[in-house]
Amino acid sequence: MLLAGALVCAALLTPAVRAQAEDQGQIVWIRRPPTAQHPDERFLALTVTLRCTIRSGALTECAALPPVPPEGYAESAIAAAVQAQVAESDSRGAPVEGRSIEVAIGFPIPVAIDPPPAPPNPNIVVNPVWLEQPDARDFARNYPDAASAANVSGRATIDCLVAADGRLSCTVTAEDPPGYGFGEATLRISREFRLAPMTRDNVPTEGKRIRRTIRWVLPE
Repeated sequence: MLLAGALVCAALLTPAVRAQAEDQGQIVWIRRPPTAQHPDERFLALTVTLRCTIRSGALTECAALPPVPPEGYAESAIAAAVQAQVAESDSRGAPVEGRSIEVAIGFPIPVAIDPPPAPPNPNIVVNPVWLEQPDARDFARNYPDAASAANVSGRATIDCLVAADGRLSCTVTAEDPPGYGFGEATLRISREFRLAPMTRDNVPTEGKRIRRTIRWVLPE
């Protein structure tokens, strides 16, 4: 079972030649067929076996062998096979012109690759130094009445412009859950923040923007 599994995995990744007659040498590849492109969004991990004829170093007259692959996969496999090129002679020096061979074309499942991180925005404050921040009494005093009455906790995100004195001028960009006043309460509490003129990296903060998410938890 382990050997069979290894052979299947290899077939999915690398085109293979099968049904080689015992008295014939191995095909010498100048350019192997690439893995085939999936014809639809199903992204099936399978292998399509083709029977092709070698003509002038190319694979021609290709047709899919049973089992019949899903619609579109045979055509994609043939499109990959015709990109191959083989040497005029096999590994034993015999000519390959007109030889019939079987080629397995793999359809591996594509691997998702994360995009590269976005470059830092020079207008966003990074590594801020806070001169003033609200304390627990400030949060308790500004807790939304509707949320307190319903025993609900929440959060809101604000996007702020830093003034010359380090104070913030903010707008609400997100509120969860809505309708309990967390956005308005976050705007009120934002007046208690004040930034230093320079970040820890010695970058001026005046005129830059900073985004913060304030979480509101019911006071005990």
